[in-house]
Amino acid sequence: MLWFDVLTPGPSEEIVFREVAAVSSEHGNSRSLNLLVTSAGRRCELMDCFRSDANQLGIDLRIFAADLNPQMSPASHHADQAFMVGRCTHENYPHQILELCRANHITLVVPTIDTELQIFADHIVEFQQAGVHVVVSSSAAVRACRDKAETSRILAQAGVPVPRTVLLSEFDPQTFAPHAPLILKPIGGSSSVGIERLSSSAKIPSKPNPQAWILQDYIDGEEFTVNVFVNAQGQLVSAIPHLRQEIRAGEVSKGTTQAIPALQDMATRIAAALPGLRGPFCFQAKRDVSGAFYVFEINARFGGGFPLAHRAGGQFSRWLIEAHFGLPSTETSNWQAGWTFLRYDQAVYFQS
Repeated sequence: MLWFDVLTPGPSEEIVFREVAAVSSEHGNSRSLNLLVTSAGRRCELMDCFRSDANQLGIDLRIFAADLNPQMSPASHHADQAFMVGRCTHENYPHQILELCRANHITLVVPTIDTELQIFADHIVEFQQAGVHVVVSSSAAVRACRDKAETSRILAQAGVPVPRTVLLSEFDPQTFAPHAPLILKPIGGSSSVGIERLSSSAKIPSKPNPQAWILQDYIDGEEFTVNVFVNAQGQLVSAIPHLRQEIRAGEVSKGTTQAIPALQDMATRIAAALPGLRGPFCFQAKRDVSGAFYVFEINARFGGGFPLAHRAGGQFSRWLIEAHFGLPSTETSNWQAGWTFLRYDQAVYFQS
C-alpha cells in the first residue's frame, strides 16, 4: 500500500505530505483512472464496486481515500493510498481536496457523507476548471435534500406522499392527535443522529434552537431504501428498492431488493421535482399498515446500501466510469428483484 499522511494546513495554508511507505505501481493499460473517495470511513464495499467495474472495462484504477483519521478508517486501509485531511466543515476543505487531486492526478471524486455535499456543489466550478469531476448534484438540489423541512415541502408539491412535517418552532399541538407518536429530527441531520421517537406531543423536549428541528408523524411499518441513478443528461436510468430488514447505526445490514412500482414511480416524481439531481441518490420510505408509502428522506449521494443495488444490476459506479471516459454507456433499467445481502463485521489489522 502507498500511504501518505496529509497534515492539516497550518498558518501558511500549505499541505505537507509525509510518505510513510511506498510500493511502485505500473500502469500497463491504455486507460487509467485515479479516483478519490472522500470521508472514506467504512466504504470498503463501494470501493470494491468501482474496482470490479473498472476491471470489466479494462481500466487501471487506483483508489485514493481521504479521511479525518485514516489510520482508524477501514476504507482508508482498503484504498491504494490514503490521506489525512481536515474536517469537511472547515473553510479550507475544498481547497485541500483540490490540491490533493492536482498533486496525485485524481480526476474523479466521490463524496460519501451528507455534510460535505454542499461544499463540493458550491465549489464545483473550481474542480471542473482543474479537470476534476466530482460526483455531486447541483447546489440547489443538495440544499433542498439537506433541509428536511424543504424536502417535505417540495415532495408534497410534486405529489409524493410525505409524513406531516412542521418546524419545532411552529408546532401547534391543536393540529396533532394528542396521543399520536411523533419523530423529532435535526433539520439537517444525517445517519439517524439526534432522532427521537416521542410517544405523544406531550413528550416534546425543549430545544435551544427550535428552528433547527422538525417534527413528523411517526409512520409505523416496513422501511425501504430506493437507490436511484440519474445520468448527466438528467434522465432517470434506474430505481432499485430494497426492504431494510435490519439497520445498524442508520445503515442497512440486512436487505432484499423488491420490485415495487409505487416506489419506482416516486423515484420518477422526485427526480422531476429536483431537476438538479445527478448521478447516484437514494431515498427512504415507509409502508404503513394500509399499504401506503411515505417518503421521509433523500440523500444526494451513494447510499450505504448501494452495493446491494449494484449486485442486483444497478452498476452506477460502472456508468460513472463510462461517462468519465466517454465510453459507450451500458446504462440500463433492468435489474433483479430477490437479491438479499447480510452484512457482517470484518476486521482490518495493522501494527502501530
